[in-house]
Amino acid sequence: MNRGHSGQGFKFDIPLIIKLLSDIQNGCKTKAGLSMQNGLGDQKIDSYIEYLGKVDLITKNQQNEYETTYFGLSILKLKNNYNFLEPLLLYKLARGEKNGGHLYFSALINFILYDIAFRINNKITFSDIEKSFEIQFPQIKHSKKFILLRQALNHGLCDNTTGFGKMGMVVYKDGLYEVSGYIPHKLVTAYIFYDNWPKSRAALKIDELPTKDYFPAKIFFMGQDLLNKQIHNLVEDRILYLEQEAGLDQIRLSPELDGDKILDRIVETCISN
Repeated sequence: MNRGHSGQGFKFDIPLIIKLLSDIQNGCKTKAGLSMQNGLGDQKIDSYIEYLGKVDLITKNQQNEYETTYFGLSILKLKNNYNFLEPLLLYKLARGEKNGGHLYFSALINFILYDIAFRINNKITFSDIEKSFEIQFPQIKHSKKFILLRQALNHGLCDNTTGFGKMGMVVYKDGLYEVSGYIPHKLVTAYIFYDNWPKSRAALKIDELPTKDYFPAKIFFMGQDLLNKQIHNLVEDRILYLEQEAGLDQIRLSPELDGDKILDRIVETCISN
């Protein structure tokens, strides 16, 4: 369910995403049912079903009905805890289209705004964002690409009512977008490591992590010192393993853990607090 055209004509509305996910979990498992229950037209329900699939919240069963995934069940448990809800959903959108993410969110975060966040002048115009997108993605010929890019930016990253604006990563003011970093909970960082770890790699070098596409530092504009601090905290918690012998400086995942178990720890953390 996580592949699609990445050209949704509607903004990523977190409350609506949660409402539709809750409806599916409560037994409304068809497009027609979701459309009727929420008063959504065909195009909008199609777009939001694609969104739900892109962020791994739903899948389809053999009866062609929608079902909630383990990630979706965990998100429903976190629906009132935006400190976990927002960064987890944003990660899924930004993890790269080949990994199931959303083209425009992924392009903005990993290949355009990330560099701006670390400049002394961390502000940029939309015109400069368009130019950067053209350079980075010359193969994209979609007639509405800049409309969709602006939508992901204004009604996704900057929107503090239904989007990710409360995270404060991108703020629009006086015609400029100001880009800052976000500090996720260390368990969000751990989940991204486990969920998006390259299948061909047993270990990753510490010095490649701050600039690795679709990894925590790039997605949340985290500096190297902050990322290293979180990694060492996760090593102390035995969620990651650090190897520094014989000139090595790399991390490995725990064979006893996976993404779902990290989600369990996130839910337990929210319940205990």
